[in-house]
Amino acid sequence: MRRILDVAVVGAGVAGLAAATMLARAGHRIAVFERFDRPAPVGSGLMLQPTGLAALERLGCRGEIEALGERIERLHGATAAGKTIFALGYASLDPDLHAVAVHRAALHGVLWSAFERSGAELACGRAVARIDAGATKATLADANGRASAPFNLVLDASGAGSRLRDGVCRPAERTFAYGAVWATVPDLGIAPRTLPSATSRPGS
Repeated sequence: MRRILDVAVVGAGVAGLAAATMLARAGHRIAVFERFDRPAPVGSGLMLQPTGLAALERLGCRGEIEALGERIERLHGATAAGKTIFALGYASLDPDLHAVAVHRAALHGVLWSAFERSGAELACGRAVARIDAGATKATLADANGRASAPFNLVLDASGAGSRLRDGVCRPAERTFAYGAVWATVPDLGIAPRTLPSATSRPGS
């Protein structure tokens, strides 16, 4: 018989909800700790790559996400001087591959619906300050020193500003030669449908 684990997930964002849902469906007892009074998306748009879409398919959410997003067939990045930084056509890797651009709130909403159906527990207003590891199990402590029940496994899905990461490892910092800025702005109707056809759905 497979062992059923008590699992704590810190953070009810995209990663936390997806992990909690999958583990709950596998039969484990899941408790999600969220520092805000209610779970909500943080950020603007994002692009789901083929690996992310495969994960969402495992969760049974891929169709919902693709209906809310925009299919991306090709990526091309260039500097202001016109130098190409990267050029990727997904079909050159596999005809069935593509990405999907979607607003983070839409992705969070779809994952939240799946999470609610999973049977996992949610504890809001619980900012986890540290993990106290024992010989076989670990407990979580919040800023007020309140301890949780013991868990077999703790997953830190609290994002880039995690307070828990340094207790496991200190990632090395490195400078990227280029970057991208995502933003959500009002549609003023100045230049409708100006994206190349290669980056959008046929007929859209």
